[in-house]
Amino acid sequence: MKSVEVAGTKFELREGFLDLGLLEIRDIEEIIGLSKIKGLKNLELSSNVIVVIRGIDGLPELEVLNLGSNKIINISGLENLTNLETIHLSSNEIREIKGLEKLTNLKELYLRGNQIEEISGLETLTSLKRLDLSWNNISQIKGLEKLDELEVLWVAGNQLQKIENLEHQDKLEVLNIAGNQISSLEGLENLKNLNALYINNNSIQDITSLDKMENLETLWLNSNQISTIKGLDNCHSLKILNLKKNL
Repeated sequence: MKSVEVAGTKFELREGFLDLGLLEIRDIEEIIGLSKIKGLKNLELSSNVIVVIRGIDGLPELEVLNLGSNKIINISGLENLTNLETIHLSSNEIREIKGLEKLTNLKELYLRGNQIEEISGLETLTSLKRLDLSWNNISQIKGLEKLDELEVLWVAGNQLQKIENLEHQDKLEVLNIAGNQISSLEGLENLKNLNALYINNNSIQDITSLDKMENLETLWLNSNQISTIKGLDNCHSLKILNLKKNL
């Protein structure tokens, strides 16, 4: 199929990619008219007014789905899309991570800017490499134990008070935990492959526990309560260090 008709208008398909955003369509409420595009691999539906995910379960080849900036409350209707590798659901109204259990090929999941309070429902996503849960209402890092392929984790702008339950993420390379209520760096001990750590805008006073971070290249510690720079002696790979706005 070379074209698709949505809301009475025909749009051209190019190499399995359909981006309705480029056509300045911004008021889609329902996903209708895509069921016959069996070869679709990349679907861009961000910045609309979609409330319920449906009408795409017949797209077996879909690999990338962007539903960011809509009005989605529940994650549903994705169970059959087992070839999905990337899902964008940022800036919606999602409260609970549920409905992704069968998407075992998923590698990237973006859920920033929702209303999520608890990290759950990710146990089967063992291929996941990138996870963005920034700007939610999460108070505890948990539910990531099975995600041992995770390389990038963003949990900035939540309500976290400590770094915990990351002992299985030994492949983690980037951790963004900025803008929380963290006062201690304890919990980073096993993250030997970490090369970028963003922990700015917290309540950190002591950074001595960073002395084993030999692969760290980027470190943001600005806007904390650090009075002494002590604990970076073994950070020989460090290239970017931000310590502005401390005591």
